[in-house]
Amino acid sequence: MDKKKNRGTTKVNLYIRIVAAAYIVYLAYTLFQDNAANMAVKNYWLIMGCAALFFVCGLTILLLSIIRLIKKEYDDPNAEDDAEQIVEGQIIEESVSKAEDDSSEQKQEDSLKE
Repeated sequence: MDKKKNRGTTKVNLYIRIVAAAYIVYLAYTLFQDNAANMAVKNYWLIMGCAALFFVCGLTILLLSIIRLIKKEYDDPNAEDDAEQIVEGQIIEESVSKAEDDSSEQKQEDSLKE
């Protein structure tokens, strides 16, 4: 059976979000800076409003991504694989110990029969 793993946000995704959000904040800053130097632009307030929206959205994404990265609120596919291997190892160890117990019981029964 093929199971598709539905993976959420990974550590790499958070790093990409941080870089993209930092770039958006940088773009907003340059819009502010360029527009403030040239106040004679016809749509001055529209450009400033868009720059402010860029800045707020970029900063929000940046801060939320950093917080999730610090709190480790992301899916780590390697950790899941390790957990599966540990579980598989425990199951194998349990089956080996059961087989050893069965063989020792069998030997005891054989010795009693003789």
